[in-house]
Amino acid sequence: YAIEGGYRFIELDLLETTDGYLVAGHDWVKFHKITGHTGSDPISLEEFRSRKIHGMYTPLSEIEIRGILQANPDLILVTDKIQDPGAVINALPFKDRIVMELFTLADYQEALDLGLRYPMYSIDGSAASFETVFDRRIPLVAFHATALRRPEGQAFIRRLHESRGCAFVYSSNEEAFIENNLALGVTAFFSDNWNLAQGR
Repeated sequence: YAIEGGYRFIELDLLETTDGYLVAGHDWVKFHKITGHTGSDPISLEEFRSRKIHGMYTPLSEIEIRGILQANPDLILVTDKIQDPGAVINALPFKDRIVMELFTLADYQEALDLGLRYPMYSIDGSAASFETVFDRRIPLVAFHATALRRPEGQAFIRRLHESRGCAFVYSSNEEAFIENNLALGVTAFFSDNWNLAQGR
């Protein structure tokens, strides 16, 4: 649906199965709940693929994700949750088409060293984190939308935009808020249901 709707960036949270495969899911507790099971433990790829989300949707493993990326050469995958750049690159060998959100400078550097073109450093929206971005010349960052509601967040976006940096902001479904901040220089918003046909 997202691809048919014209979205070029699609975000998937990634988890690892007990047998070492990457799968799309926010966390195991939620995955078990939406597939009609209880528990919090990771499961095998075979069990993962045998489940149905809300009784009707087939969950995505790295096998299906690779197929989707191969079939849609303009699609960019944005990843979250998993913090193992090597595992992501090994499972999904699209180094130029993955934006991987990373939460430590060590993981960010590892992704660069492995040749990932678009590692994205996640910051907490504090003044210190804003300065780290400029001190270390980090070109691609992610942070929570609440930071944009503060003057220092607005100033950061303007400065980042002027330095040709990119910011992915999570999460908002407020059309006016998204539009106003895209105009300020935010590169992209994580959004569950903003209608691309009515926006950009």
